[in-house]
Amino acid sequence: MRCIVQYSGGAASALSAQFAVEEFGRENVVLLFADTLMEDEDLYRFNADVERKLGIKITRLCEGRTPWEVFFSERMIGNSRADHCSRILKREVLDAWRIANTTPENDVIFLGMDANEEHRLKGVQARLSPWTVRSPLIERGIWKERALELVKASGLRLSRSYDQGAPHDNCGGFCIKAGQGQFVRLLETRAARYALHEGKEEAFRRFTGKDVSILRDRTGGKTKPLTLRQLRERHEQQPSLIDRLDIGGCNCMVPPEGENA
Repeated sequence: MRCIVQYSGGAASALSAQFAVEEFGRENVVLLFADTLMEDEDLYRFNADVERKLGIKITRLCEGRTPWEVFFSERMIGNSRADHCSRILKREVLDAWRIANTTPENDVIFLGMDANEEHRLKGVQARLSPWTVRSPLIERGIWKERALELVKASGLRLSRSYDQGAPHDNCGGFCIKAGQGQFVRLLETRAARYALHEGKEEAFRRFTGKDVSILRDRTGGKTKPLTLRQLRERHEQQPSLIDRLDIGGCNCMVPPEGENA
């Protein structure tokens, strides 16, 4: 059997890769990385460190566009109910490689989901059937915090996103499923990257002529768009109105409810 690790560059997927090598041997492990072209620069350094440690060359897949290029092409910013960035840049790319290069009889899929994400794993197992899909962290009862400790203990230096307080390292801290808290963290730790996304969102609003945004403002009991420019200004002028506990989360592997799998 071969083990195909759907490797994101985060701590959980790196630990899953280590477990895969222990169980299957490095000669039977493939690390499959779907690059969105929006990753933090230090993630690539971490990937290179993982390659050297495990003795496995990462197989990089890339559709060729960034999430913002997909949004402009689709004339819609992604959201939790229509994540076309995840669908086009990750799920479809990974699915195409899996169908062309593996068989359910000879290959098992590993995902880097922790012990708190069993519900997500079940969704992916149903979508990728008849392939066997496993999460070695769930099997071992390993939570995200413990995964971070184990990766550090193995001698790997995590990417800087974790040092800056990010819950994961995907798309360089940007995610259409993230909340105000995650975007404020991006503003405070990587102002230039935040400015890039603020500018893209403003350009998209001009392009479509619509009052749309990634975030939502629910102050006053009414939901309305909250642009990244408005969030930055609120951070400067009325920080008490920001919901720092609204983090959201990356969930690229599970299609939104109702999407055709």
